[in-house]
Amino acid sequence: SGRKSTYRPVQIPEASSEFWPYGMTRTGGVESFRAQAEAHFTHFIDFGAGETKKRPINTLGALFGTYVKGIGTTLLLTKKS
Repeated sequence: SGRKSTYRPVQIPEASSEFWPYGMTRTGGVESFRAQAEAHFTHFIDFGAGETKKRPINTLGALFGTYVKGIGTTLLLTKKS
């Protein structure tokens, strides 16, 4: 057809994610989650800790020691504003 494509990549400034280290470890998804988060976002907020301040995405790995077997949290992943 002679129609022009109107497809444009969408930039997602924020995303929420369940963060459950025990489940990610059992399924082998730890490195994948970290790699994708670091590739697409610059900061996160850990709602489970009652935080409201943004933390650098490269500190995300510390949460794997914070949340133990069976405990998780919800994260807000953001791009630098």
